[in-house]
Amino acid sequence: MKKFFAVIAFVLVTGMGFAGEYINQLWSVGTSALFYGDPAIDELHETLKTDSYVNLVISGEYGARIQLDRKIDFVGMGYLTLDSYVKGTSSILHLDYGVSGGVRLTPGLGGLILGCEYCTGQRADCNFLDNKTVDEEDGHWSATQWGNGYRFLFEYDFSALITGIAPTLGISFRSVPRGNNFTDRNLSFYIRLKK
Repeated sequence: MKKFFAVIAFVLVTGMGFAGEYINQLWSVGTSALFYGDPAIDELHETLKTDSYVNLVISGEYGARIQLDRKIDFVGMGYLTLDSYVKGTSSILHLDYGVSGGVRLTPGLGGLILGCEYCTGQRADCNFLDNKTVDEEDGHWSATQWGNGYRFLFEYDFSALITGIAPTLGISFRSVPRGNNFTDRNLSFYIRLKK
């Protein structure tokens, strides 16, 4: 299944250079509010916050948009969210990554865009906290199972109101199961610029 999505993503990205106006690059950068299904992660984060760790969350995506109609687009994307807690040389990182595909509709209400996507993804955790050593049996890295979920999004494209480079502002909600009856949820706020 992962190989299938990798091939689809490769075809979409490489085909953008040859498809003219009907296939375009699509990207965004932003930040996210993360809701982990595993209560142990939330407890660890609360402990780190009280110990003056700095939290930084960066999210982004890159892919292709295929224009099926003036009001309907098909998208294929790769996404990544980095959630980090850092204090000096001590840190813990959570990498949420995967691929998604679906449709985006432009209903004709200004620059309003609505979307629904199927997602598959995984979370990798990297633990370099001071109380953890390289010699420990479980090591620094761990990863969840791959899960299949969904994403809903709401965007507004300001290119109808602004000439030149115009932003598209968006908010999305993604939910992906991680195994062991845990589901991670991501509420993302992002921006994209286009000419």
